[in-house]
Amino acid sequence: MKIVHRVLPILIMIVALLAFATSARANVTLVSFTAAAENDHVLVGWVTASELNNAGFNLHRSLLPDGPYQNISGFIVTQSDGFSETTYEFPDTTAALGNTYYYKLESVSTTGDSQFTEPIWVVYANDDNPIYLPIIRR
Repeated sequence: MKIVHRVLPILIMIVALLAFATSARANVTLVSFTAAAENDHVLVGWVTASELNNAGFNLHRSLLPDGPYQNISGFIVTQSDGFSETTYEFPDTTAALGNTYYYKLESVSTTGDSQFTEPIWVVYANDDNPIYLPIIRR
């Protein structure tokens, strides 16, 4: 009986510390993450359903799917109250016509931990500068 009384407070403290450490990580529920070629830029957008413990985002871009990726946005502070759907847009005005770009979104927690999405890609072309893809026939 005496051992239980000594062990129980320690177990409660460990559980409380684990709960705090886990809750400090960003928990972003991403609804969509898209990139679209516009006339003079690539418009990257994302929608979140919720953002618990999220401080904000960084948007990264690469010319290759495996990188290297560069932060092109600087830190974007969260606009969410944590529980409401929130829409973000970032115009990538440094994109050059004729390239395929890969984007990853990094969510940064209030404690500095971060998580990356899988890459999305877009071919940056417009009506004045179309890109013609080869037709492969089998």
